[in-house]
Amino acid sequence: MENAPYLCGSFFYGLLLHVKSNGASPREHKKGIKDRVSGKDIFWGLSSFIDADAPFPASDFCSDYLKGDLPKSTVFFKIDDDYLIASFDRRVRKQYGNELKRIHDNVVSCLKDSDEARIWLAQALLRIIHDDSSLEGAQFYCREDGTPISRDDLLKQSSVCLEALLLGVWHFLIINRKERDDSIWPDMFEHYFEHETQRPWDVRPGVLNPWTVVTDVYNYDKTGSRNSDTAAESEEHADAEYVEAEIVDEDPRKKEEKSGTTQNISIVNNGSGIAAWNIGELTVNMGDKK
Repeated sequence: MENAPYLCGSFFYGLLLHVKSNGASPREHKKGIKDRVSGKDIFWGLSSFIDADAPFPASDFCSDYLKGDLPKSTVFFKIDDDYLIASFDRRVRKQYGNELKRIHDNVVSCLKDSDEARIWLAQALLRIIHDDSSLEGAQFYCREDGTPISRDDLLKQSSVCLEALLLGVWHFLIINRKERDDSIWPDMFEHYFEHETQRPWDVRPGVLNPWTVVTDVYNYDKTGSRNSDTAAESEEHADAEYVEAEIVDEDPRKKEEKSGTTQNISIVNNGSGIAAWNIGELTVNMGDKK
């Protein structure tokens, strides 16, 4: 197929830019939606999955990344750091619910909050996945329960969660396609995007036929986890108040720079007191005095 799309990080980023939020109304301000969103906000949200300490990208960085005029790894995007990449992969496989919340907060919150925008983005992304023949046999972590789904089965879905779709595709690209094909992308960028305008991230009209199999695109409900592990844990403590500390997948290479360590603690309040655990050399024992 002439000008058949090739799914890569730059293409994925360009689709997100096409539906980025333009601003916030007074009503949206009350919901915590940002006033202005730039390409730097979205790119930092993506790069934070690799390195949560990544600096905010420089002014020209994002447009250069979109056009493919960048080295494959920079301080803003540590794609060559094998430890950080493996850590991201592990979190997606083991802590999927947490990563769904992260992509909602750091990426989806920067996009237009409308059914039209959500459906356009999902249909455009799935069209690329369909037309990119090199993805035959690929699997994506695009299910809310954290299990993978084949490309063929993904294309049969009529209803998808936007956060799960974006997370699964971004994970696939970082793990399987971190090497952008620079022999393909520049020409593809010129074909699919308005590269000669003031808005080079806009997709040209008519170049991406929507994948109309999917008709319902919804946002992940952060207030009720759909992660199977968390669901089982909640059932076990059905009568208890569960408070979960944030899970931090810390890079052990940074421990030498610190004088102490951080422990992850889960606390269950069963109504009569708080249970005690031994955490390393620290014992926590808190409860109601009789």
